[in-house]
Amino acid sequence: MDFVSMDSALRAVLFGGIFLVSLLATLWLFYDAQERRQGVLSSEALLALEALAILGTALTLPALIISAFNLDVSQQDVVNPLSYLGLGGIAVTVVVVATYAVFSRQKAEEPVTVKDEEPTPPPQIEPPTETVRSWEEEEKTKEVRLQPQEMAYLVLKSGLRAGTIYRLGQRTLIGRPSEEKSPDIALDDNEVSRGEHASIRLEEGRFVLKDLDSTNGTWLLTDSGRTKVEAPHALKDGDRIQLGSTVLVFVNVRRREDQPA
Repeated sequence: MDFVSMDSALRAVLFGGIFLVSLLATLWLFYDAQERRQGVLSSEALLALEALAILGTALTLPALIISAFNLDVSQQDVVNPLSYLGLGGIAVTVVVVATYAVFSRQKAEEPVTVKDEEPTPPPQIEPPTETVRSWEEEEKTKEVRLQPQEMAYLVLKSGLRAGTIYRLGQRTLIGRPSEEKSPDIALDDNEVSRGEHASIRLEEGRFVLKDLDSTNGTWLLTDSGRTKVEAPHALKDGDRIQLGSTVLVFVNVRRREDQPA
């Protein structure tokens, strides 16, 4: 084919289209290879294909340049060689891109082998070596442990509920009931502090009375008068305790049983 006799405008359009196709094909190869990143080809082979695609595109550029300008007679002899070089360039680019497309398609169609993995057995949990006690057993043990060594009561001696007997435990709270707290011994007496007025605790075999910063105080009644409880006081059988206008009598049953008849 004699490209010299071809109209220069037609020749420029032809090689312009060849260069554009080669450039687009090369750009697609780069883009697709970056998007996949799945090892379609080895890195060395992929670099070689990309280099050949760039070379093929570059070979089409001289034919486009020389066809786009008016040439004098002395330059006419380079038109045909550069034109055939441009055709060779587009051929190289097409072959490279087609080779990549074939290999990438084969890679995409390869079945993915999923290796059957045996399920991991759950970890073996060894039973505890210590004996697990039930909640009821724990509560019974606690009740036995807190059982007072002495048996004592408070007997209500005043008011509408006079004669009521309250058994003392490890720690007994005395006061007027409230929404926040309900004492062990609830007294219906407006002069008694709400919640916690006083407490009686079993300490080393003795029941000890203590005022809990009450408003009207806690008192011990004797034949000669009354004494305010300002420090912990070890109660004796028959002691009379006054909280507000309420009087309670301390009765130590064990000690009474130990006394000779």
